[in-house]
Amino acid sequence: METPLRISFQGSDVSEALNQLIVDYVDAVERLYGRLTACHVVIRVPDKHHRTGGLYNANIHMTLPGWY
Repeated sequence: METPLRISFQGSDVSEALNQLIVDYVDAVERLYGRLTACHVVIRVPDKHHRTGGLYNANIHMTLPGWY
């Protein structure tokens, strides 16, 4: 990657285990495709009143050459 991986946590403290899992997955994607130039992952923890669905919301923004 041309720029370092950015990982942001919203609504929670940084989880080192989750952080490492994200790094491992992004490394695997980069090895597979090789043309990844930037990646920003945002992990959002819903408020405590959220009763259904998953524990986290994840938004992933990947940049590839020639794509905007």
